[in-house]
Amino acid sequence: MLAVDHFKGLYSEFVEYHQRALSYIAFLTDGIKSNTYTKEELVDIGFLLREMENLLNDFRKDCKVRKELCGKIIAKKVMEDNLASGDFEDVVHGTLARGIVDLKMQPKIPKRDTEEYQLMMEAFGVPKDKIGIVKIDWTQAGELASKCAAEGVPLPEGLGNTYPVYSTKFTRKGK
Repeated sequence: MLAVDHFKGLYSEFVEYHQRALSYIAFLTDGIKSNTYTKEELVDIGFLLREMENLLNDFRKDCKVRKELCGKIIAKKVMEDNLASGDFEDVVHGTLARGIVDLKMQPKIPKRDTEEYQLMMEAFGVPKDKIGIVKIDWTQAGELASKCAAEGVPLPEGLGNTYPVYSTKFTRKGK
């Protein structure tokens, strides 16, 4: 729990900094709207805002990658525990939040200009002369693979093997 406690402290500091930064940005906005700053100052302010935007966007991406990694590992562990115990649990409770695990099946996607790709497109009813024009929505292909697996029916021709995609949705615990 030491890691969680430390990260909670870091999160609290981040929230405080975010509030301070928003207050200062509101102050800057008033000055910008009231024409307080010179063109040169506005260039520097705009530049720093852009840099902050890029930094926060990179930080957001880094957080998302780690969140998804946690979610995959949680879901995989839950599925392994379920197989070992014969139970079906899909919720993990932490002290701050709960995670709702999900398992979807994703088909192995054939490469363009292969026989498997031709077969898959034909199975979806795409005429041969339109195969290069039509693009498959792979998210929907994954939904189809999960549905086929749940119903015990084979995948359309050309889609090949499937592999599991583990994820977890995180929600704040009620107070």
